[in-house]
This record gives sequence, C-alpha cells and structure tokens, in this order.
Amino acid sequence: MNRFRRQALYSWAVIAALAGLSVLLAVLQYGWIGEVSRAEEVRLKANLHTALDRLANDFNDNISRSVNALTLRGGEVPADSAARERLYIQKFIEWREGNRHDGFFTSIVRIIPNPGDGATLRLLDQQRLQFRTIDWPANWAPLRDEIERELTSQADDDRGPRRPPRFEGLDVILVPVFDSRSRQPFEWDAFELDLNYVRSALMPELMDRLTRAVGPGYDAELVSRGDPSTVIYQSAPDAHVRIDASTADAQVGLFDVRPRIPPPPDRPREGGSPEHAPPSRPMMPPPARGRWLLSVRHQAGSLDALVARTRLRNIMVTTAVLVLMLLTIAALVRFTRRAQALSELQMQFVAGVSHELRTPLTVIRTAAHNLTTGIVKTGDVNQVQRYGRLIGSETEKLTAIVEQVLAFANSEAGRAIRKREPVAVESLIQQSLADCGTAIADAQCVVESTIAADVVPLWGDPTALRHALQNLLNNAAKYGAEGHWIGVSAAMAAGPKQQPLVEIRVADRGAGIPADERSQIFDPFYRGRRAIDDQVHGTGLGLALVKRIVEAHGGTIGVEPGPDQRGAEFTVRIPAAPPEELDEFADTTGRR
Repeated sequence: MNRFRRQALYSWAVIAALAGLSVLLAVLQYGWIGEVSRAEEVRLKANLHTALDRLANDFNDNISRSVNALTLRGGEVPADSAARERLYIQKFIEWREGNRHDGFFTSIVRIIPNPGDGATLRLLDQQRLQFRTIDWPANWAPLRDEIERELTSQADDDRGPRRPPRFEGLDVILVPVFDSRSRQPFEWDAFELDLNYVRSALMPELMDRLTRAVGPGYDAELVSRGDPSTVIYQSAPDAHVRIDASTADAQVGLFDVRPRIPPPPDRPREGGSPEHAPPSRPMMPPPARGRWLLSVRHQAGSLDALVARTRLRNIMVTTAVLVLMLLTIAALVRFTRRAQALSELQMQFVAGVSHELRTPLTVIRTAAHNLTTGIVKTGDVNQVQRYGRLIGSETEKLTAIVEQVLAFANSEAGRAIRKREPVAVESLIQQSLADCGTAIADAQCVVESTIAADVVPLWGDPTALRHALQNLLNNAAKYGAEGHWIGVSAAMAAGPKQQPLVEIRVADRGAGIPADERSQIFDPFYRGRRAIDDQVHGTGLGLALVKRIVEAHGGTIGVEPGPDQRGAEFTVRIPAAPPEELDEFADTTGRR
C-alpha cells in the first residue's frame, strides 16, 4: 500500500513539475511571439512601402515613356506646321504599335500660341489619324489663362527661356516644344489621361504586381491630392469606409511627371552641340510627390490589426498545444493510477480468493484425513454422515466461488446473457430466495417480500437474472445480518419515453454503505473498508457481476440508504417483456 502511495505522490510531483515547465515555456513563448510579431510588422510595412514606391515609379514611368515617344524634340522639329503634324502622326502610329497601353490618352492636343490672339488647339483624331482645330475645353480654362499670361510675359520681356505654365490639372500633362534655335517654346503639347483606362486596365495591373510582392488582402484607393473627395480608383468599390491618412497602412504619390527644360541653344551641354542636345523629357521625382495619392490598407483593418490578430492566433495555438500536452500527461497519469489501483485490487482479489479457497480446502482435507486414518469410526454412521455433510457444504462453497469467477469472466467477454425469454418476476424472486435460504437462515434474517399485482414478466435470461438476484440477497444477508431483516419488492416503473420497466428492490437494515464508497462498489475486485476490517468473506466480484448482467439486459442498478436511513437498498430496473411475447408466455406459465 505504501508503494502505491509513493507512486501516486511521484506521479503528482511529475505533473506539477511539467505544469511549471509548461507555464515557463508559455511565458517565454509569449515573449518570443511578441518579438516575432513586431519584427514581422516592421518587415510587412517595409515591404509594403518598397512595393508602393516601385508601383509609383512604374506608373510614372509608363506615362513618361509614352509622353517622350510622342513629343517632338530639338532638331527633329520641322519648321512647317503641316510637316510637324505629319511627324506627330508618324510618331503616334509607332507608339501605338509598340505600346500595349495604347489607350493611355483620351486627348493629344497641340497648343499653338498666336501672339496677341491667344492660342490655337489642334486635336489629334486617334481613329482617323489627322489633326483638327477645336475650342478650348471648359475644364482647361485654368490652362488657357496660364498660357495667355505666359504669352503676355514673353512679349513684354524677352530675357530668356520661360518655364511652361505651372498647370497641374487632374489628368493633363503639359510639355513645351523647342526647336534647335529657339530659346522659347514655340508651342506646347497637352496629353489628357483617360481615367477610365487607368481604372480598368492600368491600376488593376499594378495592383496585381503589388499583390505578388506583398501578398493578397489589401484594398487601395486613388484620389486627387488637391481634392481628396475626387476618387479616381477603388479596388473595393463596395467598401463603405474610405481610406485616409489615419487609416492607411501606407500612401504614395502618383502622376508626378514634370517636364525638364533643355539648356538654351547657346549653352550646349558638355560633349555636344545644341543640335545634338538630349531631348527634354518629363522628370521622375521621388514617388512621395504627385497629383494623385494612392492609399493602401489591409482588409483586416490595418497591418497592426493583422499582426495583432496573427499574434493572438499564434498565442492561442501555442496555449492550446501546451494545454493539450498537460491534459495528455494528466490523462496518462490518471490511467496509470487507475491501472495501479486495479493492480492493487487484483492483488487483494487473489489474496481474498486464496483465503476463500484455502478455508474449505483445509476443512475437506482434514475431514478426508480423519476418515482415512480411522479417527472417525466407520461404524459410527452419524459421525460419518456429519463429515459427509461437512465435505458437501465446503464443496458447494468452492463451487460457488468458481462459478462466480467464471460468470464474471463470461460477462467480461460479453457473454453475460445467452438467450432472452419472458421471465416471471414472482418465480424469479422465489427461486432466488430458495437458493439463498442457507445464507439467510445463518444470518437469522426475516424476509419480507412484496410483489405488486400489475407486475409483468421481464425480458431476459432467467439464469443470469437469478444469479444477479442471488448476489444481492447474499450480500443483504452477509452485511445486513445485524438488522435481521431483508426486504424484497417488485413493482412497475416508467423509463425513458414511457418504456415499461420492472423495478426490483433488495433492502437490509445493516450498517449500510458509506457515501464515499457507493460509486466504487460496482467496480471489479473492490471491497469496502468494513468488509476488509471485519474479514467478511468475499471475492469483490459479486456487485460488479450484477451490474454487468443488469446492463446487458438494458437496465440500470443503483444503491441508496435503506428504509429509515438504515442499511442499504439496491434498486434494479429492467425492461419488461414485449407485449407480443406475453401471450405465448401466458400459455406456458399461466401468468401475465
């Protein structure tokens, strides 16, 4: 017993140590996950900013290359206006054939200044490939005013080249055109972006690149920097929440294309003449500037929220793993302790059965020795009969023990019952009382039997049911002898879904069963403290066998204090025989 206690203490000590280590590991893991989450957040933001910068450069570069391809430069500018337009058309055809984004511009316009008379607008018809004069569009009014002011300034003061009008409309790019001899732009080219093409083709392509770079799950919104209420593009048009500086994970400027003024003809760059000076091209400033503002936010709400959610998920998974480990260890320890307890009970069973077997065997051996050695006179018939009855009684005890063990083994193998048939309750109780008559008489108990008139037959194995009832009656006689009373009753009861049950009660007025032992008395090999202390004979298999027989019949068994809170009362409930079986049963027994 001490050995089992030491093993139990050792098991609990191991659990406590593992629990402490798990808590320590959980604390360390929490810190590690926090560090990893912060590093991941920094990495995600850096990747997002890098990808957005690349996206802005790609966007601006697409526009820049197209403008460069369509603008006349330096020595290639013909003096004749018609020749210039033919050259424009030729460059447009080449650009359209070599550029997959040929729907960039909705309007390509030559703005030709007329000194003292404003400027003339010549629109390139992209379908017919010819220029035609148009009126100033209403949305270009600010540009017209700027050009007129610039023309007036040049007429008043001819001190050198002027920069183009500082016009930054929503979707118009203005580029000055110089020839190789002029210090002033003699006209301007205006390129108006097609916003529908930007929404439907260019931005989705750039967002696909962003997704490949930083992963899916991002929403984007492109607005005018000057008027944020003007939305140019939304990756999620159905979103009800706008993306602004306070909610965006990152922002970048787009459409930042500014013309670069070439050096004057009399100040050539080193290594070249004015005629061979590099053509002007739209500048590509850092993507922090731009007429448009692209804001990106993760669909989780923000990168911070995404990282926090990922961290929480990792912590929950780690915690679940640790808890599962602890539960597994606790389950192993519990199963081990149950196995140890079962082993201890089996050892007690072996010791008890050995004692139960040794006692009758000793009596039989002694009686046989007295008979064979002549101690008992063969002529003394009474004495010989007395020894014969003694040998027979002890043999019955041995048989009962063997049958009990065999019956338990059969129940463990799933053979608690064999064939079911209707069983008359009154006959079952009477036969069981008759079989236990010797034990009841030895205990000097009075049996009080009460059977309700409406009790119907049981549906079960009569041999197994009789064996179960005998065990209950023997226990009542054995442990309730001091009360000198045994009560047996049978009545009808209602089960689940109003299923008819037969309820059999066996009660005594003995010392009873302690409350802390009632949940264990049906375990195999278990014997209560009183039975061990008083050295009451038994194997610890009787009640376990009763429970298995009852449950094999689809019934239940329970125990509670007996009448007047004295002794113990066992209640067995077993389903009644089906109605279709009762008529046949009535023909053979005469009782329903």
